[in-house]
Amino acid sequence: MVTKQNKEKAGNIRKSVKFKSGEGFYTKKERRQARLTSKKHAEVVTTLLADWEVLRRDTTETSKKHELVDKMLAAAKTKLMDLSQAHDTSRIIESMLQLGTEAQRWAIFAELRDRLRYLAMSQYGKHVVLKLVNYGAKEHRLELFKLFRGYVVKLLRHKHAAEVVEMLYNDYATAAQRALILQEVYGHQFALQLTANNVQRLQQALDLNPDKRATILANLNDLLVTMVSKGLIRLSIVQHLLLEYLTVMLQSSDLLKIQTTTTTTTKLVQDITDPTTEETPTPRREERLSALVEAILESGIVSMLHTREGVKAALAVLWICPPKERKTLLKSMRTCIVSTAENEHGHIFLMGLLDSVDDTKLLAKTIVKELLEDLEDVVCHPHARKVLLYALAPRDPRHFAPALISACLAGGDDSPFTKKPLAVRAIELRAPLIGLLPALLRLVTEPMGEEEGVEVGDPLIRLFVGSVEHPAPLVDRARVVLLAEILIRSSAYELQFSTAANCFKRTGSREAERLVAIDTKSSSLLTPEDLAVLRQARTRALRHFVTTVLAQPNFQPIGIPTPPSHFSASVEAKRMLQTQRRKRALAIAEAEGVKKRKVTVKAFTNVDEEEDGNEKLGNAAEPMDTSTADDDTLPANAPFLERLEGQLLVSRLLQNEKKSDSHEFARLVCELVPEQTLQAWLTCNRSCFALVHLYELNDEEICERLRKVLYSQKDLIMASPLPGAKILAKQLYLNEFRTTQCPLFLEQQCHNHRPYTCFYWHFPNQKRRRPIKKVDGTFNYNPDVYCDKYDENSGTCPDGDDCPYAHRNAGDTERRYHPRYFKTGNCIYETTESGACVKNGLHCAFAHGPDDLRLPVYDIREVQDASSSKVTVNLPASLEKERVLSEDPTWNDMLHVMARYKTESCRKPPRMCRQGYSCPYYHNGKDKRRMPERYFYRSTPCPAVRPADEWLDSALCDAGDACTFCHTRTEQQFHPELSLATNPDLSPIRSTANPFESHIK
Repeated sequence: MVTKQNKEKAGNIRKSVKFKSGEGFYTKKERRQARLTSKKHAEVVTTLLADWEVLRRDTTETSKKHELVDKMLAAAKTKLMDLSQAHDTSRIIESMLQLGTEAQRWAIFAELRDRLRYLAMSQYGKHVVLKLVNYGAKEHRLELFKLFRGYVVKLLRHKHAAEVVEMLYNDYATAAQRALILQEVYGHQFALQLTANNVQRLQQALDLNPDKRATILANLNDLLVTMVSKGLIRLSIVQHLLLEYLTVMLQSSDLLKIQTTTTTTTKLVQDITDPTTEETPTPRREERLSALVEAILESGIVSMLHTREGVKAALAVLWICPPKERKTLLKSMRTCIVSTAENEHGHIFLMGLLDSVDDTKLLAKTIVKELLEDLEDVVCHPHARKVLLYALAPRDPRHFAPALISACLAGGDDSPFTKKPLAVRAIELRAPLIGLLPALLRLVTEPMGEEEGVEVGDPLIRLFVGSVEHPAPLVDRARVVLLAEILIRSSAYELQFSTAANCFKRTGSREAERLVAIDTKSSSLLTPEDLAVLRQARTRALRHFVTTVLAQPNFQPIGIPTPPSHFSASVEAKRMLQTQRRKRALAIAEAEGVKKRKVTVKAFTNVDEEEDGNEKLGNAAEPMDTSTADDDTLPANAPFLERLEGQLLVSRLLQNEKKSDSHEFARLVCELVPEQTLQAWLTCNRSCFALVHLYELNDEEICERLRKVLYSQKDLIMASPLPGAKILAKQLYLNEFRTTQCPLFLEQQCHNHRPYTCFYWHFPNQKRRRPIKKVDGTFNYNPDVYCDKYDENSGTCPDGDDCPYAHRNAGDTERRYHPRYFKTGNCIYETTESGACVKNGLHCAFAHGPDDLRLPVYDIREVQDASSSKVTVNLPASLEKERVLSEDPTWNDMLHVMARYKTESCRKPPRMCRQGYSCPYYHNGKDKRRMPERYFYRSTPCPAVRPADEWLDSALCDAGDACTFCHTRTEQQFHPELSLATNPDLSPIRSTANPFESHIK
C-alpha cells in the first residue's frame, strides 16, 4: 500500500537524486529504479512487473501463462490487498484473474474475500473486483452479493463502488437479486416488509407503506442527488431509480407548479394545498425536486441517452422543467445533436424535444442548426432520419408505432409548461424561418457538382432513389418514406392549420384547451411570403423528381419472379428479413459516415479487428440475402415505379392530391412524362396502379391526357393479365365507356354497330355521362333516381349534363356503369374462352370471378343516413336480387313477384325512393304494370303505344286499361307468357288465374 510516509520518502528521494555530486544528472533508468525502491513491497513489485510483461503477451503459450501466474501468486501471497490498490500493480492482479486457471482465481478470491467491499471503493482496486466479476465463477458473484447485502446504499453513494454494483445489477443479477438491490434503495426491507411481499417497483413499496411515502421519496431523492452530483448518471441502475422516482412524482396527486419567490427565482414544488399530502410543507421539501433537476442539468443529460430507461428519465426531466430550465437543457446538448440522433435510443429524446419545447427559435438554433450541418448523414442514418420524420409529421402512425408514442412521449401531454398544440408546432417547424423544410426541398432539387475532383451526383438519386452507381437507397428503402413526407408536407393543403389540427393531436386532456386558445391566431402561423417560398421550392422539387425519375424514355420492367404456389413465408421469416434490412441499412449508413469523415488512422488497432472492419465496410453495398422469405427484391437497374417503394411514393402523392383537390404533381406527370413512357407503364403491374390513381383524381385535363395516350392501347389493357391493368380497365369503363361519340361511326366505318358492341356511343340516346365524385363526397348525379324529363328517344334532357338524376338511356349504362354498382355483383352467366360474357359480351357490367369484383363507391349521403339510423343498416353492395326486392320477405317469392311486381304505386314521394328503377312499385306511367290476373292482356305491344322501336305514353291508347296489349316495357318483360317460356316453375300462376288463361286461349 502506498502510504503517506512512502509518498514523502519518494519525494525526498526525487529531490536528492536530481543531481549527483560531481557527476551531473541521474539517468532515466536510475530515477525509475529509485522510485520503485521507495514503494512498499519494492522487491516483490520488481519481480512481478518483469513476469507481467511476459504474461500479457499474445505470443506466450497458455501453459507458460499458468506457470507464471503460479509463480506470481507465490511471490505476492499475503500482499494482494496492498498490490490491488496501486495503479500499476493492480493491473498485474487483473491479468492474473483474466489469464489464470479457475483454481488460481479461487486462490486470489480466498485472500481478498473479506476485503472485497473495501476494495470496491478503491480507485484502482475496483478494477480487480470487476475482473473477478467478469472472469470469476458463479460462486464468486454470489459471494459478492452476500458481502454487499445491507451496504448497497453506501456503495451507490461511492463514486467507484457504484460501478461494481452497476455491473452486478446490469449484467449478472437475476430478477430476484435485482429486486433485493432495489429494496435496499427504497428503505429498510424488513421494517417496510419489502422482502416478504416481493416488492420490485417503487410504486409497490409506496402502496405497501402509504404512511412512509414521504420518507421513502425523500431518502431516494437525496440518494439520487448524491449519485448524479458524482457523475454516476450514466449507470443504468441510477437511470432506473431516476425514472421510477420521476414517474411517481408525475403520477402523484400533487400537482407541479411554478413558485416565484421575491428574488424571481423559479422553483419546482408540489401543491401544498392538496389534502392527500402527508408531509408538511418545509423549505427542504420545496427545494428537493428542484435540487435534483438542477443536479441533472449540471452533470449533463447527454450521458443518459444511450439506454431506453435513460431516455425515458430524461423525457420526464424535460416535462418537469419550466421554459427557463428547458433552455439550459437544450444549450447543454450543443455539439451532441447529430451523435444523439444517430443513437438507437437517443433519437427518441430529440423527438421529445420537438414535441414539448414551445420555443421554435431555440429549437432552430440548437437542434435544427446541427442537423442541417450534417443533413446528408442524417438523411442516410435510419435512427437520425426519424427525427426529420417527426419534425415533418409528428406522431404519424405510419412512421411511429402507437406503442412507442404511448410509452415514451404521451407522458408529457399534460405538462403545464407546454402551451402550444402539436399542430401549431408542426407547422412552425416547416416555416422558412426555421430552415428545415426548405433545406430538405433543396436537397431534393439541386444537383451537386464535384467535391475534390470526384463527381458527387444528384442527391435525389444518390440519397433517396438509388441506382447502379448508388446502391445504398436500394437496400435502405425507408429513405423514400422521408422523400414522400418532404413532398407531401410542403403542399399548401398540408400547411393549413385545419389540416394539421386533424392529423396531429396529443392524447392528453389539455390539448383541446390549447387548440381553443390558439384557434384565433391560427391564420397567422405562416405568412403569404412563407407560403410562396415553400410553394416555389416544392414545385421545383416535384418537377425535378418527375424529370429525373419518372420521365425516363426507356422504361423496361425487369419482372418479378413468381414464387411457387406452395411457398408462403412465415411471420418469423418476414420479421427476420425486416431485422436484416434494418441492420444492413444501419451498417451502410455507418460505413458512409466513416468514409465521409475520412478516418484512416486508429490508435491501438488490432490487425484482426482492422481486417474484419475493412471486410464489413467493403461488403456494405452487397445485395442482401432474401432467400428466407418471398421478397420481391429487384436488380439495381429496375425502374423506380417497378419497385415497391416507388409505387408507394407515387400512390401517396396522388392520394394526397385527391384529398386536397390539388393536382400539381399529376399535371406534371402528364406534362413531362413522354407518351411512349406512359404507354410502357402498361407493361408493369405497379405502374398500372399509378395510372389508376391518375384516373381516380377525376380531373378533366388529366383524364383527357390519359385518353389520348391510352386510346391506342385499349385492346392491350382489356387483354392484360396484370391485376393493375384489370383495375385500369375498370377505370376506363367507369370514366370512358360511351362518354364520347365513336369517330369511326361518323365515317360509317365502325364494325361494332350491328350488333351494337362498340365502346363509344353512336346515337344520342346511347350517350352516358361520366360519373364524378365531388370534393364534398357526392356524385354529380344519383344513379338510383331516374330523371322524369329525359327523352329516351332523342337522348336529351332540359337540364343537360348538369341534371342531378340518372338518365334512362339505351342499355341503362348510366346506372350499370356507375361506381356505385359497376362490377360489384357476380354475373349469372358463364364466360367464354376469350373472357367475354356469353350474354352481355365484353362489356358486361357484372363481375366474372372473385378477381373481377370491386367495392362499391357510396355517396356520402348514403353513409350519413346509414350512420344516423338507429337501426343497423347494411348498405347494398351491388345490383343483385336483394337490391331489386323490397325488405318485405314476400318479395323473395317469385310467384308473388310475377303477380304483383310494379302493380302498385310507390308510397314514397317522387324521386325520393332510394331504390329507383329497382323498386318493386311503379313511380310513373312508363313504369306501371297492370295486374295480370285482373287485366287480361297479351305480351304483344299495343300499336298505339309502341308504333316503332320506342315505347310512348300509355295514355295514347283509347282503350285504356281494357286494352288487350302491353302498354309499357315492364308489362312485356314480366308477362306470364314470356316468364313461363323461360321458367316452367312459375306454372302455378296460370292455375291461379284461370280467367286470364282462358282469355289467352
